[in-house]
Amino acid sequence: MKVYSSKYELINIQDSPLASGGEGEIREVISAPERFKNVCAKLYYQQGRTDQQKQKIKYMTENPPKEVIGEGFMIGWPLDYITDAKRQFLGFLMPLAFGESIQLINLTSTRLPKTLGSEWYYRYDRGNGVSALLSRLKLINNISIPVYLLHATKKYVMKDFKPENVLVTATGKISMVDMDSIQIVDDGKLLFPGNAATPNYIPPEYYTKGVGRSSSDILNKSWDEFAIGIVFYQLLFGLHPYVVTPSNITDDSSNDISQHISENLFPFGNNASKIASYPPLHDKFKILPDNLQALFTRAFSNAASNRPSASLWGRTVHDIILAAPKPAPPTISGPQIPANNTGKGTSTNPGPKKSPLKPKPFTPSHGSSSSSIGSKSVGAKNASWIVALVLIVVVFIALMLSSY
Repeated sequence: MKVYSSKYELINIQDSPLASGGEGEIREVISAPERFKNVCAKLYYQQGRTDQQKQKIKYMTENPPKEVIGEGFMIGWPLDYITDAKRQFLGFLMPLAFGESIQLINLTSTRLPKTLGSEWYYRYDRGNGVSALLSRLKLINNISIPVYLLHATKKYVMKDFKPENVLVTATGKISMVDMDSIQIVDDGKLLFPGNAATPNYIPPEYYTKGVGRSSSDILNKSWDEFAIGIVFYQLLFGLHPYVVTPSNITDDSSNDISQHISENLFPFGNNASKIASYPPLHDKFKILPDNLQALFTRAFSNAASNRPSASLWGRTVHDIILAAPKPAPPTISGPQIPANNTGKGTSTNPGPKKSPLKPKPFTPSHGSSSSSIGSKSVGAKNASWIVALVLIVVVFIALMLSSY
């Protein structure tokens, strides 16, 4: 299929899609001008090929974050819009996700899918205790960087951050996708509303105050900060933080996650007394370092302004990783899966045993102000007590996580 760039440069894309979703299809790019390397095309379905969407994509190409691709992350940011030969808008070009990526949702349940290859089990199976915990913390660190970069523009709120919109490789590289659905604000003026939101990741003010119910509402980045807290909790513990049984349950409609969010029923939050019971997995929260517990309780606060930024998440987790003693080598390498049953983007060959993921430094090159990430490693004068604290914590974590 032939399409054209905004400069009317010829681009050849595959006739069949690599993937498809509610808004359109992802197509492989066969040939394109030299300035487009390692890209793919998103073609909207007919109803999405509007002039407003074209203008939104055009704005995004002209106003990208300061970094779109880094050593350990990629933001699926529009690089250029594309048209047919008659200059009718079709979609856009964006960077390819890292090879061998899977959706993060595969890592947010209590157990890994059996279709994943051995390397995934070796790094992320919770039965590997501290080693798996550190690998998961490093994912949190790496996810925090592109979220920070988007928020640093003061123009973009993702609105629909969830595990399905994050792709990850076994070595911890992150690809953020569905970026064309974000909200765009410029100088306090709403230019383009976000296209969608997923109930289980929407903050309580939506339910209690109606914030975000109107397409004209300007959402603060705290909307995303609530969602990333949920995703990080799922990544560490394998369940949603609002999976509880409330004391005042009357029918099925009062026992769903969105209802629990509206009532702020987090087991370790201000309304814990309103919870009759919760799955025992939540108790693993108690053995996290105090500063990490504090980030979660702030993230699930009704006070939107109190939610920790992606920058704070990244700095906190990065320092914990650096201070943690070296864990014992993992022992679980996953099920033996036939080569023809691995699923896309997986590997059945565990290869040599590898050390846990190396955390990406949480220091984007442009961040230097107090509001940027720009933090140094734990200083020598503070390291000793942190190491001692973490040593105690990781021993308990190893015991707790090994029971998954």
